Amino acid sequence: KNIGRMLLLQRPEWSQDFKEWKNEVYIKCTYNGIPFSTEKLPEYWSEDGFQIMAVSPFRLKPWHDGYRPFDRDPYQVVNKFDSYDEVGPTEKKGSFNNIKQSCKRFDKRARQIFARIRYLFERARQRAYPFRKKYNSKKLRKNKLRESYKKHQELYKKGLYIKLWESYKKLWELH
Repeated sequence: KNIGRMLLLQRPEWSQDFKEWKNEVYIKCTYNGIPFSTEKLPEYWSEDGFQIMAVSPFRLKPWHDGYRPFDRDPYQVVNKFDSYDEVGPTEKKGSFNNIKQSCKRFDKRARQIFARIRYLFERARQRAYPFRKKYNSKKLRKNKLRESYKKHQELYKKGLYIKLWESYKKLWELH
C-alpha cells in the first residue's frame, strides 16, 4: 500500500498503520460471545467450542481519514467487537464484515485514480499526435520513393529505358 502511495507521489502512512495494528486485541470467548479467563476454560468448551474475538481488528486502508473519534457513528464506537474466529467442533458462523461494504470507499477512490491515469495517457497521446503525423508522412514519402524505384527497376529490366534513350539520341542527331 505504502509503496503504491509513493509511486503516486503521496506521503506513505507507515506510522499510522503500525499504530492501528498495535490497537488490535484478541479475547477468548464462548460461542455466545461472553469472554472467559485465559487460565480457566469453560466446562463444556470441547463440546460447544469457543471463539477468538478481535477487538478493533486491523484493516489495511488505502488512506487514513482526518476525522476524530467523536465524529463517527456512536454505534460503531460502542460496538467494537467486529469479527470472530471460531475454534472447536462447531460450524463456522463468523460475523466478518461484508468485503464489498468495507471496500466501497476504496473502489470509488481506485476508480478516480484509474480515471486520472487514463486521462493522462489520453492527453499524452493527443499531444504526441502532431509528431506522429510528421513521422507517418516521412514514412509515406519513403514508401513512395521505394515504389517509384521499384517501377524504374522493372522498366530497366524490360529494356524500356534503353529504347527511350536510343530514340532520344536519334532525335538529337536529327537536329
